[in-house]
Amino acid sequence: MMSGPGIPCGARRLGDDVLGAAPPGRTWLDVCIIGQHLPQMYQDSEMRALMPGDCPALGLCPDCLEAEAKALDHAYEESYPGWRSTPDGLSMKLPEAAETVRKLGFPP
Repeated sequence: MMSGPGIPCGARRLGDDVLGAAPPGRTWLDVCIIGQHLPQMYQDSEMRALMPGDCPALGLCPDCLEAEAKALDHAYEESYPGWRSTPDGLSMKLPEAAETVRKLGFPP
């Protein structure tokens, strides 16, 4: 999970296989706000990993951060077959991910 300016509750790094490689010094993130997944490009210098020690300032339980991240990973993979969350970010497996995109009507 990543944190940075304008990311209210953390985001997942997207793997290069999802949207293509970002330009040097930038990274694609999947920011989920009110149930909408919004791919956003952020400068690497503005991002940092969201760690358990950050939780008190955010009003979160430090012991729950890892459990919540694992639960979100599982839910993401169940909801979007062919997509999975890894320590390096979201990744996709073709052709299963392409079929999910087609079935759910994601824009090309």
